[in-house]
Amino acid sequence: MDRRNLLGALGAGAAGLVALGGTALAQQPHDHGKALDDCREVCGKAAHHCLEQLRKGGPNAEAHARAHEMTMDCQRFCSLAIDLTSSASPVAHHAHAACAEVCKECGEACDKVAGDKVMQDCAKTCREAEKHCRMMAKAGGHAH
Repeated sequence: MDRRNLLGALGAGAAGLVALGGTALAQQPHDHGKALDDCREVCGKAAHHCLEQLRKGGPNAEAHARAHEMTMDCQRFCSLAIDLTSSASPVAHHAHAACAEVCKECGEACDKVAGDKVMQDCAKTCREAEKHCRMMAKAGGHAH
């Protein structure tokens, strides 16, 4: 095999690997992205709900204030994890590990708002996102 054929074969092989890598990323389970997208959306609604409850006043003001803070941060971490995964960043697993912790804390903060369905739904969604983030962190940022 002459040098041109060898370089051509190597180039075709490299292109094939890149194509396969792109296919693997495209075939990632959508559960992860959906879990984080759901968490981001539900946290946004919960944050707005907390502000409304704080405006009205009431017995859960301190819990709503803490939950508002956490839901805002949780949204940001979910967005970061989604963005880094979408760009196949080699550091996405770090974002997933951090996002898992923030989702856990957010869920706990939402659980502390007693008798509030919006906040209980948020806590449940955060726990689901936490589970997915832990899986992605262990997988190095790529779903397997």
